[in-house]
Amino acid sequence: MLYLAADSGMLPQQYVVVPRFNVLGNGVKVDRALEMGGYKISVTKTPADRRFIDLSPDTVDIITYNADNLATKSTDKQCRSSGQPIPSATAPCVA
Repeated sequence: MLYLAADSGMLPQQYVVVPRFNVLGNGVKVDRALEMGGYKISVTKTPADRRFIDLSPDTVDIITYNADNLATKSTDKQCRSSGQPIPSATAPCVA
């Protein structure tokens, strides 16, 4: 994540929610951001925020490797560690 932040200049609320399919061979597509104190992912606020950012080949390799091999697989369960559901979650929280 540090390489992505440094190489792209993206805002933290943008680079933490980049989906794997937005990482392309030569850069990253920015089209979403984190809102509501970290509880909601939505499209970026302005059309100017929706953009493609060229990245160095090393950064793309690092991001791709980590996403494909080290990332936690997502589930339908959207819960806090306390077991309480996240307010925007649509799936029930299963403890």
